[in-house]
Amino acid sequence: MILRWQFVTENDFGSRAIQYATSGRASHVGFLLDDDSELGARFDKVTVKGKTYKRGVQIRPRGYSDFATRTVIAHEVPDAVGCRYREFLFNCINDSYDWRAIISFFGTRDWREPGQWICSELQAAAWEYAWMTRRLFSHANKISPVGFALVVTGSGGYIDEQGWYQ
Repeated sequence: MILRWQFVTENDFGSRAIQYATSGRASHVGFLLDDDSELGARFDKVTVKGKTYKRGVQIRPRGYSDFATRTVIAHEVPDAVGCRYREFLFNCINDSYDWRAIISFFGTRDWREPGQWICSELQAAAWEYAWMTRRLFSHANKISPVGFALVVTGSGGYIDEQGWYQ
């Protein structure tokens, strides 16, 4: 099974602040479902074609935002791992967005707190649940989109040449 994530930036202050705080090329990461919709955690409400998607962990349609940059990373995993990854994410739908986590890039907090997530924490927690035999080594508050990209590519993930880029 192939898992895919989109790593994006947007043209706003929040996106630039996250990039600055994390020394990263991406300010958001979300898991791509088979129809290219995204399952992930976001702070903002998003309205697409008259439908509003609330804050927190939700499924949002493809192209729900006008991304400044977008890179898709894919990773082929055993079917059991892919099913566990998806299971974790689907069980988190409607969990809250953890705005304190953004502030804690400059401080401390436990990123594994269940029930509230930022985008990269959610993906890292699903990765641990599905794939890892040990916990990821990281400062408790430093799982950023770029940090998660390093985990995925370091374990065999690759830039998906079929994904669209800007």
